[in-house]
Amino acid sequence: MDMESIILEFHQKANELVQAHADATEEEITKLGEPLADEYFRKLMDIDPLARYAQLEYMRSLVECARFELEYVVWYLENKERIPSDVEPLYADFLAMLRERGWDLPRVRKLLEELEAQIDEIDTEIRRFLVARNEQLAQMLFDDRAHDFVQKMLKKRNNIV
Repeated sequence: MDMESIILEFHQKANELVQAHADATEEEITKLGEPLADEYFRKLMDIDPLARYAQLEYMRSLVECARFELEYVVWYLENKERIPSDVEPLYADFLAMLRERGWDLPRVRKLLEELEAQIDEIDTEIRRFLVARNEQLAQMLFDDRAHDFVQKMLKKRNNIV
């Protein structure tokens, strides 16, 4: 499905939604349209490769932030006996939430490991995307023979090193 057909589909569904709820208030129509707008946004993100790359980078930055906070939480939980009681910890609300849920140090460590695995998966997908994008750009720049020649040269150079 190309971008133009997604846009047309979105406008058609939005129009049908508004017509079906002609007597509804503007606020009710807006609430009804939120799932449709979310679906539209997801489809646009999936159709455009550069938007997908931006999405991956954004997801990576969010997971990195969560990892930094969790690393601090793990450090704090490991060393809280040595920290003076008058020192206010960072991310106190996050620590309180973990205490409320009954999370202990091993469970927080496991979550940290899962976040690190997720970062690795995102990095792998980003590398896959960039390799595919580089190949696409190279094919656009060279004719087929030149592209094949460059690929063979890169393989030879990588085998030597």
